[in-house]
Amino acid sequence: MLVELAICTVAALSLAIGSPYPDQMPLQHTATVLMSGYLLYQILTHRVRELDLRCLLGFMLVHAFAARWIYSYVPYDRWTQSLFGFSVTQTFHFRRNHFDRLVHFLYGVLVSPHILRKFSRHVATRGASRYFTVEFVAASSLLYELFEWALTAFLSPDDVESYNGQQGDAWDAHKDMLSAIVGSLAVVVPVHLSSWWTPRRFKSSGATS
Repeated sequence: MLVELAICTVAALSLAIGSPYPDQMPLQHTATVLMSGYLLYQILTHRVRELDLRCLLGFMLVHAFAARWIYSYVPYDRWTQSLFGFSVTQTFHFRRNHFDRLVHFLYGVLVSPHILRKFSRHVATRGASRYFTVEFVAASSLLYELFEWALTAFLSPDDVESYNGQQGDAWDAHKDMLSAIVGSLAVVVPVHLSSWWTPRRFKSSGATS
């Protein structure tokens, strides 16, 4: 696990090399360093399973990839035009770069398994642990958006726009949080339905036999 963490941390930080926005990289990769420290602690204290670790490392790499272009300027249109001959923005009539929405969605998807396992150990019912998992994703997303807002008091207007990546959308923070919540629900709801359906299926088969 430590080897995986070391490789992914180096890879994530390496994505900052040659970035078109070098002045933004220290701030963008604060989250990378914090997550690496958290995962190191979890590994050393044997509090993270291998699958959960890989999900969290996957999110760290996605974040580092997006941070290279400060989220707002990930050139997916250029890539799809080169590879497939069409522009995502033109095809779907986007008015902004939506890669940040994808990353927030993946936050919900990739963080939820680890959080769900944490709550399952400390919450009396499985239903409550699933509810609190979604609540955790929603609350942490809110805190992140508040952190971004707080930075406006200390950064220049250009730096604020570069870091926040609102791209002129007044509802950007709300949509980011919603994306994360939907991602978390995409994990938690199937888990809940599966655990609800399996006992009913066994009861039904038992009654029939």
